[in-house]
Amino acid sequence: MLATRGACVGQHAFRALIARSRVNKARSGSLCARARIITATSARLCRGPIGGASDSGDAETLSPPSAPSPPPAPDSFSRRSVLVLAADDVMRSLIADAIRGQHDIAEASDVSGALQITADAKYPDVIVAGCFTLDDSRAVAACARLAHELYDQYPWMPVVVVGDAPAPALKAELLLTGVRAYVPRDVTSADLAATVTRLARAPGTPVPSRDRVNAIKQTFLVLENAVTSVPALAALAAMANMSRSHFSRTFHAVAGVSLRDYVRDLRLKRAQHLMRASRLSLTAIATASGFYDLPHFNKTFRQRFGMSPTQFRLTSTASPSTTSS
Repeated sequence: MLATRGACVGQHAFRALIARSRVNKARSGSLCARARIITATSARLCRGPIGGASDSGDAETLSPPSAPSPPPAPDSFSRRSVLVLAADDVMRSLIADAIRGQHDIAEASDVSGALQITADAKYPDVIVAGCFTLDDSRAVAACARLAHELYDQYPWMPVVVVGDAPAPALKAELLLTGVRAYVPRDVTSADLAATVTRLARAPGTPVPSRDRVNAIKQTFLVLENAVTSVPALAALAAMANMSRSHFSRTFHAVAGVSLRDYVRDLRLKRAQHLMRASRLSLTAIATASGFYDLPHFNKTFRQRFGMSPTQFRLTSTASPSTTSS
């Protein structure tokens, strides 16, 4: 149950929100829809004791697990520094108040506000971002843009997205960002707090220096331009003036994932773009994206997205020109 300061947000507050949305309907056609979503969310989240069962289960990771992850051990529930980032004031408060008892909270309405909070190098251990009304293409674009802006500034920062179930196209857009999990909007306080604890940076983990971040960002550019023929680890390390072991550790610290996983996601991102923007066969797309062959591509794609490339093409609505193979 997501709780507000001491109790669930009362229905009067939500009726007032709906009334304001009707007054402002001419200014934004999506406000009424947002009000209905918030009201429905509040009704669900205000039922049952904190820690009650969630209808939607655990958080969904980018690579769907074969079995639910076990809850963290009790002694792992140490407090984390959490930045809650959401444009909607009501939903931001709901998210923040849900985990305030377990973690230290700061709030921001946009990436600019988040940058101001971290201007004094007071970095959070994790960012929890709210992405709602994802049936609206503008909201999908805004969610993807937010994730990429955060990754551009803090590639090492883990991000948890709370909101509507993401479309396959949005999952693809969120590759190569800090997003580590999706949490349904009807999540309970206990489940959300546990997810934050599991994915947050460990207490005392040093923030990568600006020089190291810049060096690894140069590696990002090299990899992007060599997706079908990635340089060997030794060559990449030499470009960064590091030993292979030092480079591997630094890459993981900055990118948030290993070099191998980053290259995998880079290839998947190239592949999904080609699937949505071209009529190439899946075999041609697999080769153009750096995969050994179509079976390798199919297996990797399914492991990452929980569906086949053909299913992705059929369900993605981002480009009307896509076709199945």
